[in-house]
Amino acid sequence: MSANRINTHSAKPQTFMLTFAVVIALACFNCGFSGCISSPPEYLGDLHEFAYEYGSFNGGYRRFSITPSDNPDKGGYLLTAEGFNGVDLNVETYINQDDVDTLTSIIKDNNIYAWDGFDRSDYNILDGYSFSLKVVYTESSIIAGGYEKFPSNYKQGHAALSAFLLSLVD
Repeated sequence: MSANRINTHSAKPQTFMLTFAVVIALACFNCGFSGCISSPPEYLGDLHEFAYEYGSFNGGYRRFSITPSDNPDKGGYLLTAEGFNGVDLNVETYINQDDVDTLTSIIKDNNIYAWDGFDRSDYNILDGYSFSLKVVYTESSIIAGGYEKFPSNYKQGHAALSAFLLSLVD
C-alpha cells in the first residue's frame, strides 16, 4: 500500500538562503571586492602623508611621497619621486596646496577610496607587478596593496594618479 507523503519541509529556509547569497554577491560586486566605501567623506582634512609605489622587477619601480613641508616659503608640501630597476627618476621638489587639491580630486573622482583595505597577492607569479598606496588625511585614510592582484578600478585610478604625479616631476 502506498501512502501519500506530506512534505513537512518548508521552502522558506531555502528561499532565505538564496536571497541572502544574492545580496552578499551583489554587495561584493558593487564594492569591487576591495572595500565597501563607495565615496569618500565630504571633508577629508589636511593631507598628512601620501605614498604610492608601483612597478615590477623587469619594468622598474616608481615611488612617490608627499609630506607637509618644513619650509613653507618653498611650498606647502615636499614631493619626493624615486625610480628603481632602470627607471631614471630622482626628484625632490616642493608643491603647493593647489597640487594637493588636484590630487585629492583625482582620489575622489576615480573612487580610489574603494581600494582601502585591499591586500591581495598571487605569489605564484615571479617578477610580477605590485603596488602599495597609503594616504592619510586628518579625517580619513586609505591603505592598500597588491602583487599581481588589484582592486576592480585599479587601472583607471592608477592611470590618473601616475599621470598626475609624473607631471609634477617633469
